[in-house]
Amino acid sequence: FCAAWSLSEPTYVQRAPVNDARGPRTLTCSDTFLSEFGTSLDPHTVICPQGCLLQSTAAPLIGCGIYTLDSSICLAAMHAGAVTNDG
Repeated sequence: FCAAWSLSEPTYVQRAPVNDARGPRTLTCSDTFLSEFGTSLDPHTVICPQGCLLQSTAAPLIGCGIYTLDSSICLAAMHAGAVTNDG
């Protein structure tokens, strides 16, 4: 997706999540985008468990707003403000 660059008129990209008949995928704190979805470019709906901030087994978090494919999905969601440590 390419969009014109403008500070006065931002372009927002919004896409509906993949329609998975099984519903949202329940993750562990260590699941990464690459391990769960490969190199998919589609958005996905997931459920994160409680307490990922306190688990040392979580995958690393690399990025800010845009995260590497090997970052923990749930930690990235918390960092971005999409979920809390309560899941």
